[in-house]
Amino acid sequence: MNDLETYLKHLKTRNYSEATLIHYQSDLDLFRRSAQKSWDQITRKDVEKFIDEQTSQEFKPKTINRRLYAIDSFYHFLEEVLQKPLPSPVRRCHFIREGRKLPPLMPNQEVDAFLSTIKNPRDEAIIGLMLYCGLRVGEVSSLKLENVD
Repeated sequence: MNDLETYLKHLKTRNYSEATLIHYQSDLDLFRRSAQKSWDQITRKDVEKFIDEQTSQEFKPKTINRRLYAIDSFYHFLEEVLQKPLPSPVRRCHFIREGRKLPPLMPNQEVDAFLSTIKNPRDEAIIGLMLYCGLRVGEVSSLKLENVD
């Protein structure tokens, strides 16, 4: 049994889902084909090349990060479980920052119903700035009269 098979068996005994096992095996095979080297010869430059290839193929950051995590996890397994002195070539700086999704917009009817419950004009102005101008609580609380046209 080779190291990759041993790793996948290890994940299976740790109750990883079948989908995760399939993805990790596919991710590691894809990386190995990209690097065209044995696991002990792979470097950070190979990881960077792999990221460039994945990005040029327009894979989403989430997919690329999952693949990097699979590689990193495999190397940690080699080093910690199989006691092979192979540090992971993946570094934190390799992971791609994923943007956060914006919250969904409130329908106009809900906004109107919400605003109609506010009796204080000051509170209505504060909520209006947040809803219609996108200001955050901290930005509204630091507003001064000279900031308003």
